[in-house]
Amino acid sequence: MIFHRVGVHPLFYSETVFGPHRPNLTYLIPFDNLAEREKAWNKFGADPEWHKVRQESIDKSGQISSVIQISLYTPTSYSPIR
Repeated sequence: MIFHRVGVHPLFYSETVFGPHRPNLTYLIPFDNLAEREKAWNKFGADPEWHKVRQESIDKSGQISSVIQISLYTPTSYSPIR
């Protein structure tokens, strides 16, 4: 899987059931810090295999999502993931 090869390890994937931004894909990806996230995400964006499979998907089914939204979260002091 491209994500894992470039250092992106999602905890889960989900789809929106209703609303104006459908279809879309949501995933939660933990990183220790912003620099680590930027490094991995840039590596993913530059990956030749990603470019190939993305174009194949667009050619077959059209653009999947027209909205890209990035949210960054930090756990609270009482979070079990700390």
